[in-house]
Amino acid sequence: HLSICNLSDFGIHEILSLKICIVRDCPNIRAIVQDPEHSHLVFPFLEYLSINYLWNLEKIWPSQVTAVSFAELRYLSVQACPKLRYVLTCSMLDILINLEELLIEDCASLEYIVIKDEAAIDDSSSSEFVENPCVYEISGIASATPVLRSLKVLKLHYLPKLRSIWTGSWPPLEYMSICECPMVKDLRMEVNDAVSIKEIATDMGWWDILECDHREMSTRLKERITQIRLDDL
Repeated sequence: HLSICNLSDFGIHEILSLKICIVRDCPNIRAIVQDPEHSHLVFPFLEYLSINYLWNLEKIWPSQVTAVSFAELRYLSVQACPKLRYVLTCSMLDILINLEELLIEDCASLEYIVIKDEAAIDDSSSSEFVENPCVYEISGIASATPVLRSLKVLKLHYLPKLRSIWTGSWPPLEYMSICECPMVKDLRMEVNDAVSIKEIATDMGWWDILECDHREMSTRLKERITQIRLDDL
């Protein structure tokens, strides 16, 4: 499918019932779903979405989607999308209530996992995108409620420009792997955010230089650190 620009080119009604979707090697795709279609129901039954080798992909979601769209998504994988600078917008955090695993790998331009919706609407090169990606400013999310409350597994590999992993309340992660993300200097994690974590697979050298304001949390997490094996990635 070398000519398609987004999945809606197949027809909205043709993709409504999909539960598994793998998108790979489509050089003209800039967005998985385009903005003009946000008023339509999109992928209400989709559980597995894998995005691979989309050389011109700039965003995954429309700026706004209906509440039921992507609501059943449990697994999201994004690999080898060199122009992608973010994965989620704040408004998606309330929608992806069933997301359990997120893998982001080998995306050379990726700076943030989550950005504000206004930044996504603006030109991606704007200062709004660069300076104000904060998750916690979204209205409608209670500070005591973890965002992406079903997320248990987070894997971040080969993301040379990733600036930070999360801002605000962390999801209740149980497993996290981090490899070759040299610009991440601080997890920005509070003590309560670390309670659910059972294992962090990473490079011990990177962990030793990581900045941490909470000694108790750092000690607790260090007991859960395992040396990541590059052969397993």
